[in-house]
Amino acid sequence: MHKIYQKYITDLDSERCKFSPSCSDFSRQAFEKTNSLSAFAMTADRLLRDNSFADRYYSKDDKGKLKDDVERYLKCGTRLQSP
Repeated sequence: MHKIYQKYITDLDSERCKFSPSCSDFSRQAFEKTNSLSAFAMTADRLLRDNSFADRYYSKDDKGKLKDDVERYLKCGTRLQSP
């Protein structure tokens, strides 16, 4: 499902995404590294954080995108990690 979304939708809207990795890449990585319930919760959380106030809370990478990856999320001590 992620591949279809990325191929047909993300390409049309890729310049608008302010995060690195993009929300769809973040979701794909979450599903690869955690269980389905945790990945769904992480994806929902990421989408809720993708708003006009996000610039205040994240550092930027060399392309000006906000840095927020799955590894950082898991290291924060979230209870959603897979055992």
